[in-house]
This record gives sequence, C-alpha cells and structure tokens, in this order.
Amino acid sequence: MNYSLSHISQIIDGAIIGTINEDIHISHIVYDTRKISHNKSSLFVALKGAKNDGHRYISDAISKGIKAFIVDEDISRYQQENIQFIKVNNSLRALQKLASYHRSQFQFPVVGITGSNGKTTVKEWLYQTLNQDFRIMQSPQSYNSQLGVALSALMIESHHEIALIEAGISRKNEMQHLQNMVMPTVGIFTNIGDAHSSGFSNVDEKVHEKMKLFTNSQVLIYNKDDKKLDTIINTYDIPEIITWGGNSASTILINEKKLISRRTEVRLSYKNENYQFSLPFAQDDLVENCMSMVSYLLFLNWDNEKIQSALSSLRSLKNRLEIKDGKNNCTLINDSYSLDLASLRLALEYQEQHATGKHKLLIITPLMDQKTDPNIYHQITNLINEKNQHQVIGIGYNSEQKELLKLSNITYYDTAEQCLIDHPFHTLSESCILIKGARSYQLEKINDQLSEKVHQTILETDYDAVAHNLKTFRSFVPKETMIMAIIKAEAYGSGSVPMAHFLSGQGVNYLGVALMDEAIKIRESGIDLPMMIFNVQENNLELLWQHNIEPEIYSFRLLEQIITTSESQKSILGIHIKVDTGMHRLGFQNDEIDRLTQILNDAPQIKVLSIFSHLSASEDEKYDAFTKQQLAAFDGIYSQIIKSIEYKPLRHILNTGGIIRHTENAYDMVRLGIGLYGINSSNNAAIELQKSHALSTTILQIKKLKKGETTGYSRSGIATEDMTIAIIGIGYADGFLRLAGNGRFSVYINGQECPTVGNICMDVSIIDITPYTCIQEGDKVTIFDSLRPVEKLADACNTIPYEILSRISPRVKRTYIYN
Repeated sequence: MNYSLSHISQIIDGAIIGTINEDIHISHIVYDTRKISHNKSSLFVALKGAKNDGHRYISDAISKGIKAFIVDEDISRYQQENIQFIKVNNSLRALQKLASYHRSQFQFPVVGITGSNGKTTVKEWLYQTLNQDFRIMQSPQSYNSQLGVALSALMIESHHEIALIEAGISRKNEMQHLQNMVMPTVGIFTNIGDAHSSGFSNVDEKVHEKMKLFTNSQVLIYNKDDKKLDTIINTYDIPEIITWGGNSASTILINEKKLISRRTEVRLSYKNENYQFSLPFAQDDLVENCMSMVSYLLFLNWDNEKIQSALSSLRSLKNRLEIKDGKNNCTLINDSYSLDLASLRLALEYQEQHATGKHKLLIITPLMDQKTDPNIYHQITNLINEKNQHQVIGIGYNSEQKELLKLSNITYYDTAEQCLIDHPFHTLSESCILIKGARSYQLEKINDQLSEKVHQTILETDYDAVAHNLKTFRSFVPKETMIMAIIKAEAYGSGSVPMAHFLSGQGVNYLGVALMDEAIKIRESGIDLPMMIFNVQENNLELLWQHNIEPEIYSFRLLEQIITTSESQKSILGIHIKVDTGMHRLGFQNDEIDRLTQILNDAPQIKVLSIFSHLSASEDEKYDAFTKQQLAAFDGIYSQIIKSIEYKPLRHILNTGGIIRHTENAYDMVRLGIGLYGINSSNNAAIELQKSHALSTTILQIKKLKKGETTGYSRSGIATEDMTIAIIGIGYADGFLRLAGNGRFSVYINGQECPTVGNICMDVSIIDITPYTCIQEGDKVTIFDSLRPVEKLADACNTIPYEILSRISPRVKRTYIYN
C-alpha cells in the first residue's frame, strides 16, 4: 500500500483539514496507539467501538509522531501545523472504502472463505499447500471482521499471485461491506452451524447473508451433503459450482469413506477420474476442512500424488499465537505455525506489549514463500530493527537469505536441533522470547525445551473467547458504565498476570483481586490500571501506598488500622467501602453508617473512591424480590453516606449474574468475574458466551484387562468383560476431583467419549477405551473445552464451575492463545 494523503481523501470522499506543507505518503494503517511504529508513513484511523473511541487517543498519536488521521468527529482542538485530518461521515466505512479501492487494483485470483466454522483452518492449510508454487497473500490469523477484512485487503501487494481472505459475520447487513473489499473470484463455504447465530432470525437468513460474499464470484465450493446449505445455494446464479460429498449429484463424489486408525481414507470421483486420499484426521470437522481444501486443489487440476503430498503434511493447526511461562522467569510466545510479513508484524507487536522491560529475543525462520524476494527481506529487516530486538536467532537460512537479512545482532543455525545444542539458552532469564516461523522447521522442539513445565496436563485459556465475552457483557450496560474485571483466584485458574495484561489491552477500567500477593505481582509486571483488593490482611498495610492498591474496607477495625498507617504516608489512599445489604458476609451494616461517615470525615488522608455491595442471588429469578430489597437498601445507604461526606464516589453492586438480569442497576460500574470466562451463571439461553478454558492431558499407557481383573486403588475398577483401559496423566493433585471417578464422568479422545474407571488417583486416572481401536498412547485427552463445557465436570462432582477452575493445580501448565 502506497498512497498520498490527497489521493486517499479522494478515494474515501473525505475533506482534508489542516495545513498541507507536504502531501504525506501512507503505507501503514494504525488504529491503536500502542502499535505505532512507522509514524511518518502511518495513517491513524479513529474508530468507534462499543466502549471505546479512537478520537480519545488522537493526542497520544500526535505525541508519537503521527501526522495524518481519518476522523468522523470535530477535531478543531487538535489542529496544529503539519497535522492533517481527513474528515468523513464514518471512519470505519471510509477505511473499508479505501480497502475496496486497493483490492480493485489487482486482477489475480482471490479466494474468499466463509462459514460457521473452519474458515481459518482451511485458509491456513491452503496457504501451507500453495506457497510452494505461488506467492500467497493470506489474511492474518482470524482477521475476518469488518475491521480485520479491511486491514487484510490493504495488505495485498503487486508481487502476490493468489490471495486467501476469510470473512465472518455475526448479524444481518454486514457481509456486503466485506464483499466489496474481498471481491472473491473463487468462494469456499465451509459449513453452516450454530456459531454466531444470535444475530439472525433463523439459519436460512444466516446462509443468505453469508452468500452475499460470493455475489460476483466465478466459482463456489461447498459440501452438498449439507442439505440446508445445498437447497439455498441452488437458488443463486453462480457460473461454476463445485460440490463435494456422498450425494450422487456431487461434482466431487465420495464413493467410499472409512476410518483406519487415526486417519480417514476416501475414494473420490471427479471429471471421470478416480482419486484416493488418506486424510490425516479422524474427527469429522477436520475431515470436512480437508475436503474443502482437496476440492480447491482439484479445481486447480492438481494430480493425486501432489494432493496426497500436501495432505500428508497437514496438522491440526492451532494457528493461534500461544503464550506460556518459560524457564528462568521468561515469557514464551509461540507462533511457529506459519510465517509471512503480515503475521510477523502482528507477532512482534504482541511481543512488544508483553515484554514490559524484559530482554527481547526473536527466533525466526525464512518465509514460507520459496521464492526469495529481496524487497520482502528488506521489509523484514526494517520491521525487526524497528521493534528493537535485543537478540535474533535465525534457523534454516541459506546463504542468499542471510545476505538479504541485514541484521547485526543475529546468530544463524541450520536446524532447530543444532540451535538447541549450540546456543546458550541456559543463560537466558527475564526474557520475552518470540518463536516465529514456518512449521516445517520444527520450532516446536525449541518451544518445548524452553517451556517451564514438562507436565503434559495443560489448562489453555482462549483470549479471543474472553474478548468476546467482555464485549457481550458491555452490550448490556450503558456506554458510560465502567467495567471492573475480577481476576481473583489466579483469574479463575487462568493466571492473574497474563489475564491482567490482556484485559488492560481490552480497555477494562478496573481490576479486582483477592490478595495482596496477587496485587503486587500484577503491579510488578507493569500493569498500572486502578486495582481494588478484596481481602486486605492487617500486616504490611504500607504496601497499599507503595504499589497504589485500593483496599476494600468492610469493618471499623480495618478502617482504623488503615487510618493509623496513613499518618506515616505522604499520599492520600483511595479506598472502597463495602456495605452489607443482606448477604451478611463482609460489610458495614445500616446501623453503622453514621459512625462510619464520622470517621471518614475526620480522616482527610483517606478518600472513598467507591461504595459497593454484593447481591446474594442476582442470577436466580426466584430470589428477585430479595434482590430488589438489597438494591433498595443499597440506594438508601449510598444516599446516606454521600450526604454526610459531601461528594459522590462511584457505586457498584452488579456481579456477572446481575449484569445480565438487573441491568437497570448498573450504576457507575459493574464487576465482571466468572462471565468473562464463558460461564453463564444466570442460565439465560439468549446470552451467547464462549468458553475460554480447555483442560487436557495425554494417554500415558494402554493396557488390556481380562474379565474379572481390577485396576486402581481399592480394586475399585472391575472389568465386567474383557476391556481396554488407558492411563491418563491427570489426577486429583491436578484438580481432577475424585468424585469424577467410577464412571461418573467421561473424557474425550479423538471425539470419542470415554468414561472413568475406578477411583481417580493423585497423579493419574484410568478410562475405558474398549470400543475404540483408533486410540493410541500419546493421544490428547480432553477433560473440558468449548465443546465439552466445564459444567459437565462440575455436575459430575456435585459442585460448581467456580470450584473446578479455582482448584486446578499450579503444577498444571498454563498456555494462552490469541488471534
């Protein structure tokens, strides 16, 4: 992308405001001041979201060197010499108009991919496969939204030969904007399902909306066995339809499909030719994604051998950036699934946000594109230098690529194995390490070696799900209402420090923690958001001032200790007053308010920042009368306090359940806890949350038992018939409660449900895999995830999801994934 600002103003029908001493040339779009690097050639687009407004950050952008802006509000207060604004009616639509114009400048094939699930996987697999023969542009990760597609289209360059762009929508009247930017020549419709259905009246409406992407496409590929999809698509006039499936009318007919071990063997017919492929997956969804890819390759006239070679190299891609703890207090960011210029830029930006003063190390391979382009390597060099990497390790570079990658601080190794042997990784500490490269270079070996724990039981937190849930709850409360994100109990098992960093970037207003140790750890990691601590201990109260932590005050004893400590401090301490409106846990009661306000008025070194209470049963309709009593009591107490202290602190009472069911009482702030992680405490079916947690382990060993033999402690697991058992690497010391044993709960392996056998042990558990010959040692075992929710395990253990998540042991490895 390279346009003058005056040209951009013409493209988007905007008016330039400001003194024009030079016509700035724009090559980068930014919408987040934390990601500004190319300030002289960047155009800042002030976008409005549900709870944020880019116009608020114009001053920050100017201070960081930005000279050009797209805005849709009055900006007279920002006008100064050499700062230029393009005024438009809607900043997002203007950006999309620019993206549409840019896309129209290129005539090579563009593959547009949509559907309910599988979009990113199909795109990534096609990129892996096609990059050996073509210069490919792919939309980064899951950039499939109104903003993401615009940014993706603007990444198209003249040297590309094929573009792969995915498009996702969640409501009516969105897809036409995406179609204007993608303009796909070939379309792939992966499937239609329940994902993102709340914005549509029915499935038919969702299919018709998604079909708008292919308005001018020449070719469309989809699964003819999906009857709903097939019926609707047949009403559209598309020049060439390529269908696949078992339906005899399919263009690519599946004559035979059978599961062998963990692979799916298929025999196909297409254009009077027979094909036979071994798909490296057993799960139906991955097989479906494979067939979408195979169909496109057959459309390109690839032969059986070449397609099979591509299939053999596929893996179930995470295709999402993964963050975990590394050895010696390092942060490890693993993005070793693919590599192109766009995804490298995003990964480096993410590393920059998480480094917080740490030593930065980049481990990088050559691009997946086999055609070495000097211009691309020049851009990579500039990008790495701009991000101020302290150290770079290059793996797998040939002599030509080394010559093009002009970095003074890079050390080269031929392979990942050589790097592990020769590089002094043991000297690394307090570093933020980004591992970025193509899968073929086996960087996972380095990732595994640098990881802190080798325990194969992993709790994975999906930041994208957390972001979705935050956005969902924000939609319930007024725009001006603040959000306090509750991250106590290590963010419900996820890890409080990583979650604090992520939520800070998502624009929450406050953090809430339970203990001083948690609060200090978060502060020392570089987070400066306002933070309230619920359970203040009487020792070391000076730490509140040292780390700018705001305590909950619930008793006269604690208040007096805080006031006494404040006499030796030099600054005012903000506090939060907890009042008891009927839960009868912590908090000042109604008859104590006069004494409370008298003490507060006599303590000028203390300032009340908020007054709050806690609802006992906000999620339960049958207690609504009691909830209303609590709300009325809270209003009365709040009025009594502010009348006495003569100023108005914030007030808040709603927790997760309250946000959903009692929105009218959102007041100045709400406290969002378990709902962030996709747990719907109100059981309101209309709330479309996404589960953020996934707990998994592996099979350690498989054994055969004869009828009458037993397994486990107390011989509790009895084989009533000959059976096959698997010993899995999770036990009650990991948080897999003993109540889950003896068949009360089932885990999932390769999509198959496998019940527990006998008692849960401390470090391992035993499951029945008798019916499933495809299961092998080393296979992944899912305890819960987005498809098999944690509520099932909670029900089996006669408890609630809160307890399951908060009891997951520290020895379980935590990882974080983010698109």
